[in-house]
Amino acid sequence: MMEYDRKIFYYAAMAFLAAPIAVLLHELAHLLVYIMSGIPAQFVSFSSAVPVGASANFKSLQQLQMYYHTPKGPFVLALLAGPALTHLLGYGGWLAYRHWSRVYFWALAFGAELRVIPLLRWLPQIINGSICTVDEPTAALFLGLPVGVFFWPSLLAGVLCLCLLINELPKYSRIPVTIMGFVFGIIGIIVVEYVADTILFS
Repeated sequence: MMEYDRKIFYYAAMAFLAAPIAVLLHELAHLLVYIMSGIPAQFVSFSSAVPVGASANFKSLQQLQMYYHTPKGPFVLALLAGPALTHLLGYGGWLAYRHWSRVYFWALAFGAELRVIPLLRWLPQIINGSICTVDEPTAALFLGLPVGVFFWPSLLAGVLCLCLLINELPKYSRIPVTIMGFVFGIIGIIVVEYVADTILFS
């Protein structure tokens, strides 16, 4: 029983560490694409990288795009770069865990796809079409498309990846590891974001 508890705690500890790393990498993807496109960008918080002078919503980004007289493409690519990297971490980590059975691969993939939780929070606005923030809907608005065009595939990809990750666990530990992974992953993000924002962005 002690070995069983130790293994579950190890997954939880890895999720605590990996989830905020996944958030940081997601935001770095936005940042790098903006900069590579010639658009000055910066971190305004641990979990938000945006162009200088803009905030993370469609109207603000659209105004900046018009100010710079740049095509919509770089903004769309930058907005979708974060979710794309998140799913790359998710599915790449899943494949790596299947091959090498290293807990840190599972934790990084699981931590990355925890993004489905905040996505689910925006479902009412997605359904009624009123959303003007979040990466995928904002990219769709730039292209004049329905807000769910990128959102639904991204959400489903995240849910599927989580299911695949959970399925890779031994049957006897799926429920406790999943619960601990969710709890410790979210706590890890909250703690690291609070510390980083307090020290670097306050």
